[in-house]
This record gives sequence, C-alpha cells and structure tokens, in this order.
Amino acid sequence: MKKLIWLLIALPVLAFGQMKQIKYDAPAGTGVRIDQWGHVLSASVFLPKNYDSQATWPTILWFHGAGEASRTSSYNTLLNNGLPRYINSGLEIPFIVIAIQDQWSTPSPSVIDYTLQNQFFSQYNIDKNRIYTTGLSYGGGGSLAMAIAHPEYVSAVVSASPAALQPAEVANITTLAKNKIPVWFWAGTVDKSGPFLENAKDYMSKILATGGQAWLTTEPVGHGPWDNLYKSKTLLNGQDVYTFFSKYSKGITAPEPPKDTPVVKKPLFTYTVKVYNDGSYDIIKN
Repeated sequence: MKKLIWLLIALPVLAFGQMKQIKYDAPAGTGVRIDQWGHVLSASVFLPKNYDSQATWPTILWFHGAGEASRTSSYNTLLNNGLPRYINSGLEIPFIVIAIQDQWSTPSPSVIDYTLQNQFFSQYNIDKNRIYTTGLSYGGGGSLAMAIAHPEYVSAVVSASPAALQPAEVANITTLAKNKIPVWFWAGTVDKSGPFLENAKDYMSKILATGGQAWLTTEPVGHGPWDNLYKSKTLLNGQDVYTFFSKYSKGITAPEPPKDTPVVKKPLFTYTVKVYNDGSYDIIKN
C-alpha cells in the first residue's frame, strides 16, 4: 500500500480581491475631466483594503503603454497590462495607485499634474512626500518624463522598457540627480521591437554621470512580459519594486546630533623623518 506524503511548500503569499477600485469611465460619463484642454479621459484609482486606517498613503502613478491607449476612451484597455492588470486580478499592495488613460500614447506630465492639483489631491489621502512613478514602454518613458518635469512630486521611479524621451527631457535628465530621485530600469535582452534596452542604458549612464542613482535589471525576454517585476519576483539588491519605492521619501533630512553631546578631541601626533647619507631613514614620533 502506497503511503500518502504531504509536502509543505513555502510560497510568497499575495492577498487577492482586497483593493477597492474607483472607475472613471469616460464613455459612461464619469471620466476624469481635464478642463484645461477640454478632454475627458478614463482612469482608475485603486485604494488599499485598509485605506481609512491612515491619514495619508504612499501613491504610485501608473503610466501605460501604447497598447492601452484608446482614441475612443475604452476603459477596459487600461486594465489589459502591467500593474492595473495585476491589481484588477487580485494583487494587493499598500499603495494608492492612480492610472489615467491617454488617447494616444501615455499620460503627459501636464495631464498628471493638472489632475493631481485639481482633483486627486483633494479627493484621496495622498502622501505628497511619497509619490512614485512607474510604467512600461511608452509609460516607461512617461514615468521618467514625470519625474523630470515635476521632481517636487516624485520620490523614485521604476521604468520598464522605456520608450525614447523627447530631446528636451533628455537634456534635463540631470534634474533626477539634482533632486536625488533614484531610478530602477528594467528591460528585456531579446527585445527586437525597438531600442528599449539601449534607451535604459543611455538614460542610466546620463543619470550616473551627473551624480544620481540608477540601476538596470534585465531578463531574457522580449518587450515584456513584466509579470516578474510587478509580481515581486524581480529583485534589486534583494528588494522588490514596492520595497524599493518605500525606501524613498521627500522632506526627510538627517537628524541633528544632540546639542549636549560632548565633543571628544583626539590627540594630534606629528612625525619627523630623519634621512641618512646611505639612503636609510628613521620615522620619529614627536
């Protein structure tokens, strides 16, 4: 008779079905209105399960790729890829996630800025010192562009397979170093659809050359999938994307030492070097 053997396998645990989704569906007349340009765009906001338990929450601004854009503002395409897709399928993370759908490529910094200032800052408990950007492809470039245009908002960036930035954005990429905004790049090594890996290497080198912080992680895949990155399987120095974000915050300064701490002066020694005719020498402590 065969014995039944039970094996206990340790697996990472993800919580499912917990984050609350608020839809801004333009075709249904409930989209995000950009009065500055007369646009109505679809969007989605995901809230942590215990959203009401904290006064403010760290917030991720999601930048989608070209495949998720919709000229007809079809809401469902926004959830087809990347982080919104995984959250919509049940992934839970302790962040507010804001995803705005662009009609052509990916949301511009001006659209994000306008909606934050005129809508989302007053609507949701966003911690303005802990705002992060991430996205893929066009959105990988968009996440960088947002940090370059509005370094006052962004504390860290994760840019996956970034599309090319505009020349003015490349010229201003030093902004990231000046404002101490770290960037984690991700790209596929066999991506034949465009120079996305080359873009990541180029932007990383420019950030590092100006004294900033930047890293690049690669996987032997094409233009995606990005599952490992957003499902916490891809790590940077042992940390997943959400832990990486949580390390960084605006407005944090090094604590001052206590004023009553005594200053201990170390004794100062001098030395004399005595050189002889034969080339030998002695070092004499004074």
